[in-house]
Amino acid sequence: MMKRKNFKNKQIEILNNDILNTIEYLEQSKLIYYFSGLNIQEYQKDGHKFGEISWYNHVGGRLNCGKSFSTLDQYEYILKNNSYTLTLFDGSIIRISFKFKDNILISSSQLWWPSPFDNIDIDPELELIDYYDIYKSDKEWFKNIKMRSPVRIDYDSANDTEIHPASHMHTQHHECRIKVNKPLCFNAFISFIFKNFYPYKSLDYKNLTRRNFNTKNLNDKDKDIIMYI
Repeated sequence: MMKRKNFKNKQIEILNNDILNTIEYLEQSKLIYYFSGLNIQEYQKDGHKFGEISWYNHVGGRLNCGKSFSTLDQYEYILKNNSYTLTLFDGSIIRISFKFKDNILISSSQLWWPSPFDNIDIDPELELIDYYDIYKSDKEWFKNIKMRSPVRIDYDSANDTEIHPASHMHTQHHECRIKVNKPLCFNAFISFIFKNFYPYKSLDYKNLTRRNFNTKNLNDKDKDIIMYI
C-alpha cells in the first residue's frame, strides 16, 4: 500500500488520497504499466495557501506545445522524458495536474494520450520507449501503428470566454475546445476514459469516489458550483 501524507492544503490531501487509492485499484486490476509518482508542491503567497499536484520532469520545447498535439513525435517526446503521471497496460499515457488557491481549484489539466501500438503485448521487463523504437525501426512501421486522438480536459478559471471556456476538452486538433460543464476530479476523468475507450475492461466504478470542487474565480466572485456527470 502506498504511504499517505498529511498536507497543509486539505484539498491537496483529499485529492492525493483519492488518486493513490484509484492507482492502487488499477494496479490490482493489472491496468497500469508504470506509475511515476505525484509531484506535490505547497507554498504561501500574498497570504494564501497554494497547492499543486503534477507530474515530474516538466519539459518545454516545440514538441510539448499545442501545435504538436496528437503527433507521434509528441508521444515519443513525453515517453523519452518520462514526463507523465502513469502509463496504462496498453502503452497509453496519463498525465495530470491540479492547482489550488486555499480550498479553491484554479486550474487543472488531465491528458490521455492513446497508445499508437496496435495489438501489443507489453513485456513488463522492457521500457515502453523500447517498444516504440522497435516499431519505428521496422520498414513497415506504419502498418503496426494505430493513431487515435489524445483527449485533454482542462480547467482555467482565469480564462473563461466564449472561444475559450474555463472548462473544456481538447481532441483531434489543438485549437479544438469543446465546452465541458465542469472541471473533473481524477476519478471522474479515469471513469470517462475507461467507459469510453476501454468498455471491455471490467471496473467497479463505485470504487472511484468523485469529488466536487469549489471553483470560485480568482477575484472571489461566486461562480456556479460545478456538478459532476
